[in-house]
Amino acid sequence: MALQAHWAEVDFTCMGSLRAMSLNDSKLFRKRYLKYALEIDLIEMTISDKPNSLSQRYQLKNKVNQ
Repeated sequence: MALQAHWAEVDFTCMGSLRAMSLNDSKLFRKRYLKYALEIDLIEMTISDKPNSLSQRYQLKNKVNQ
């Protein structure tokens, strides 16, 4: 899947992920994919105190296997 390969990078932008999935609607992408990935702790914001920053990037959360 293109998105998994894209998210495997160190960090990524919302628009970069949107392009990787060949989507055009950024609002839909944020609602269906980005918000969900944040809610289930799959990814995290690099600037957590400024969610609307133009410099906002995302990265995969490190999960420790128990």
